[in-house]
Amino acid sequence: PPPTPPPPSLSPLPPPPTPPPTGAAGSKGDPHLRLGHGGEADFRGRNQTRFNFLSAPRVSVNVLTEDGTFRVHGATVNGSWVTQAHVVASTVAGMLHFSYWAAKISAKTLIGWSNGTCGGRPFKL
Repeated sequence: PPPTPPPPSLSPLPPPPTPPPTGAAGSKGDPHLRLGHGGEADFRGRNQTRFNFLSAPRVSVNVLTEDGTFRVHGATVNGSWVTQAHVVASTVAGMLHFSYWAAKISAKTLIGWSNGTCGGRPFKL
């Protein structure tokens, strides 16, 4: 009789393709994070603690969180807020250093205070 053929190879399936980005990542509220590939997450910081929110080639974003108690839908929440954001990036104009302080919100415009330098030149937004 002819020889028995070898069993079929059970090679693993290739991983599914990475989904394309669905839009810009971001943060809002206490904070609720929107991730680059469409995911969402809640983040609980620590009072007066800095966290690195983004680290990639030529850019880094750090935030400061502070504790806060607030009411949502009738419930009291002991959470945290992002109160500062600091960015360092390498650009064609030189190094960019940018900082934003929510604690310095103007009562007139409801916009926080920010400043920075790019290529050694100061700017404010």
